[in-house]
Amino acid sequence: MTPRDRPGGADQLVARHLELARRAAGRIYPRVRGLVSFDELRALANAGLVEAAERYDPARGATFATFAWYRVHGAIFDGLRRSSQRRAAAPPPRPPPQMVSLEALRDRGFDAAGDAPGPADRIDHARQAARLRTAIAQLPDAPRALVTKHYFEGKSLLEAGAELGVSKSWASRLHAQAVDRLRALIDPTGGSAPRPAGTAVGVPAPRLAARDERDEPTGPR
Repeated sequence: MTPRDRPGGADQLVARHLELARRAAGRIYPRVRGLVSFDELRALANAGLVEAAERYDPARGATFATFAWYRVHGAIFDGLRRSSQRRAAAPPPRPPPQMVSLEALRDRGFDAAGDAPGPADRIDHARQAARLRTAIAQLPDAPRALVTKHYFEGKSLLEAGAELGVSKSWASRLHAQAVDRLRALIDPTGGSAPRPAGTAVGVPAPRLAARDERDEPTGPR
């Protein structure tokens, strides 16, 4: 007759051998420290102990402590293996925002100065920043939001468009529309507009790219 066949037999075996499960978890924990907590190992060990109590057959000659010791270790390693497989299958976490390199800034349309500006340059920089802020504030809601996300939050047109609920092609049209309007607002005479300065401390100003498509958008596609 196995402990499972006797009323309360398996429960009594588990209760008397909880320390065995704790010792098994304690022997394995130093090898997996940093991957799982000790409480997680104890939970795996206790699950193995319960399984051992239900499957133990004293007629086979082994003591329960011997039988349970190997089953508890097996349960811990099985649990660790499943956990490792889940971590391997999970998508990698999104990296936190990081400083963008000068090369990446240039690729995004920023004009990074090579030398530190002098006093006159800093005054001009501040004036241009104020003009750019005023011009951006006059844009319609959608182009203004797109410019802010693309140039000052470091998002690509695809990412900025997705946050605004528009396609990449429509985001490109909004971007081109915003650039044309900013050029007109900053330099209404139609001449070469001065390079606008950044609106945030330590962030170079966006170089306003030439518009690729001249037709006005009529609505999202």
